[in-house]
Amino acid sequence: MVKAIVCVEGGGAPPDAKNLQGIPIVYVTAEQSGRTQGPALVASLKQAGCDADDLQLKDRGILGNGHFMMMENNRRQVFDVIRAWIEQKLPSKS
Repeated sequence: MVKAIVCVEGGGAPPDAKNLQGIPIVYVTAEQSGRTQGPALVASLKQAGCDADDLQLKDRGILGNGHFMMMENNRRQVFDVIRAWIEQKLPSKS
């Protein structure tokens, strides 16, 4: 029933990534969060055959956010980037 996973600066890799094959996954990192495990985690998921993306907000022009990006003044910009990823991975069936 899970259609996609959006990990906003979460913890480590899941214990059995093979169970996540076929589910789009994105790891979102803010510029000033101090979290650096995103690329390695995404590489690990991809190696296990998962559809995973590393979404760095700074690469989308969203600068200055910290770990609590969804509570900051530009949270709408952050949300729009995440929503666009979801819409790309799960197009509506009309």
